[in-house]
Amino acid sequence: VAVQVLMNLRGLIDDEQVGQIISAMTPEMLEDETVVKLKNGLDARKATAEGMMFTDFTVNSVVGQTRSIPPQPVYGDVKLSDYVGKGKYILLDFWSPWCGPCRREMPNIKAVYDKYKGENFDVVSIAVWEREPVEVTIETAAKLGMDWNQINNGKREPAELYGVDGIPHIILFGPDGTILKRGFHGAEIEEVVSSYLK
Repeated sequence: VAVQVLMNLRGLIDDEQVGQIISAMTPEMLEDETVVKLKNGLDARKATAEGMMFTDFTVNSVVGQTRSIPPQPVYGDVKLSDYVGKGKYILLDFWSPWCGPCRREMPNIKAVYDKYKGENFDVVSIAVWEREPVEVTIETAAKLGMDWNQINNGKREPAELYGVDGIPHIILFGPDGTILKRGFHGAEIEEVVSSYLK
């Protein structure tokens, strides 16, 4: 019952309060699969909180197409460190093609990308929790005008590593890879980015 109450409260309380509740649980309750998942998410968000250095990951992403008819995807390893920590501010967008709120966020990200892209700023979108073949992700990104860097085929690991439990989720990294801000949306994207790129 206590675990169910915690799940019902999850959207109404912050990570610190969730952590306090979990720390007061019995050893038996701590073995519950839901509690383990919540605790892992808390630990991941703590390790990737604002002010922390980025945590790298590798995804076997589509990096091109064969010349065959029809063309087939060519996969290659892509790391977050291919973009982050290289001297630019990087806006990282966790999304998926089936996610309505992610699609609605794209005009805000595109506006910021179009305004600030260049030697000091770039955008990377990573598709996670995809439910259809990777070709759908690529086609959806093209339809949405996502002209910036794409990492697809992310599956679950990058989101778990950063404690992302809902998408869209946006993180801004500094030129050295420090996490400057995370979990912001809408008009706040422009406000946050512009505050660093004055």
